Amino acid sequence: ERSVLCDGCDAAYHIFCLKPPMKSIPDGDWFCPKCKPKPEPPAKDAPTAAQIRQQVRKLLKNADLDNLSRKKVRQELQDTFGVKLDDQKKCINEAIDDFLQQLSDNSSQSSGHSEDQGAGKAKRK
Repeated sequence: ERSVLCDGCDAAYHIFCLKPPMKSIPDGDWFCPKCKPKPEPPAKDAPTAAQIRQQVRKLLKNADLDNLSRKKVRQELQDTFGVKLDDQKKCINEAIDDFLQQLSDNSSQSSGHSEDQGAGKAKRK
């Protein structure tokens, strides 16, 4: 017989019935289609600084800044981009600072004084 046994579940498979059929019995471990390890998805590229800044503005634009920490912003960005952003902390913090500064500048211009309104916990954490 020309059968192989799966090293994962011990099921027997005839080599000519497999899709695609095998020409010979392989050397070493062999796994059936059900047990064959799935390839890992390709790693996602880290977002660019411009993408991070754009997403920070989107997140903060409608956020409750009094209840938003920098850590929460980083977590939201990681969820959005699907990658860890440990190496981009400085870029994220700069984007938050820029947003808060712009918010403060706009608030000062519209109210006629330079009071820091709405910066909340996102200021420094």
